[in-house]
Amino acid sequence: MSNKKPSILAIGANPAWQKVLQFENLQHNQVNRAAALWSFASGKGVNFTRAGRCWNAAEIQLLQFVGGDNGKLLLEDLEREQLLVKSFVSDVPSRCCITCLSAADNSMTELIEPSPAPGRETQAEALKFFQSKLAQFDAVALCGQLPAGMDVDFYCQCAAMAAASGKMLLIDAWKNIAPVLEKAVDAVLKINTDELAALTGIENVLDALRCLLQNSRLTALAVTNGPGEAKLALRSGEIFSFAIPQLPQIVNPVGSGDTASAVLLSELLNQTAPEVAFARALAAASANCLSMKCGEFDPLQAEKIYQNIKITQVS
Repeated sequence: MSNKKPSILAIGANPAWQKVLQFENLQHNQVNRAAALWSFASGKGVNFTRAGRCWNAAEIQLLQFVGGDNGKLLLEDLEREQLLVKSFVSDVPSRCCITCLSAADNSMTELIEPSPAPGRETQAEALKFFQSKLAQFDAVALCGQLPAGMDVDFYCQCAAMAAASGKMLLIDAWKNIAPVLEKAVDAVLKINTDELAALTGIENVLDALRCLLQNSRLTALAVTNGPGEAKLALRSGEIFSFAIPQLPQIVNPVGSGDTASAVLLSELLNQTAPEVAFARALAAASANCLSMKCGEFDPLQAEKIYQNIKITQVS
């Protein structure tokens, strides 16, 4: 019997050079001097790939676009981490994201630079690579929103190629995602409760879950809710609720959704029952909150949290 891990091709079209500033007490309309600074490669695709390596249940290669000085910093940092990445260099500079953490009230403020789309030639080159390498992978992950001005057709083509090749697909995005869902087959959508309401126009979570499943070909819909109860709805009609234990502290919550996506898809590829896979994903996301670096967590901490997650079938 082969011990080879399943493999995932992750699309991270919008990476970022991440700075995390820690303040004793961040105040509006004041000069705020940071007590500490951390900087590293980030963005939803990078965080997904990093978290997947931490979990170590699947091999992940990231496809991304980079450019400018921030792009150089990204590439250098990813090389130091030895993550498996295929980068397409664009004339468009990569963005910088700044997270401001305030110790006084344990709050987080995120500042995000604009992120224009890479050129059409660069996108076409990336799609050609995707098509040529897809057969080597077991699943595809679409990680995050596309850069401003980048046509959703890029994701549509990725979803269509994944469907034609019989690959499992995870979608972690919600804006303008309807055309992608039309192309998706054997797909899992992972979003949060606010995004679910925005996508469906329905405030009641259970009603929104049922509506979205009825109007798509999704096999599962996983919805996070920060520290609140998460939900998982399956094509079979089953809906599960997940009560997550409260953390004693939060160091940096950024990247928790990406961590959940990476662990969820990794577990599903290893034939884990969907409700167990999502519970493990939520536990890893919680563990990510205990680390300063996005998508980096201790699997042993995640396992302890998992043991205390309460799963309830509500439908």
